[in-house]
Amino acid sequence: MVSSSGFRRDDTHDRTNTSRRARIILAALVLLLGAFWAGARFGPASPLKSKPCSWSSSTPMSIAQRDAALTEDEAINVRIYRQVSPPWPTF
Repeated sequence: MVSSSGFRRDDTHDRTNTSRRARIILAALVLLLGAFWAGARFGPASPLKSKPCSWSSSTPMSIAQRDAALTEDEAINVRIYRQVSPPWPTF
């Protein structure tokens, strides 16, 4: 193709820029996916041992003592939740 100035336009420059841009995008995508995979594969793992927490405290309180410190609305809510929740496991 000849431009108005009489020089021939070279389309190879446009093709190399497009090819270079595609390669850079592809390389960035590969690096991003590789980092995601490595993070998922070698990232934080679950603990090797897991045991239940000790719910006993240094000053054990009975249920009545704990409920005495609650307001009337709180005591009603606690009573309802105790009725519908499963029993605590004993260890």
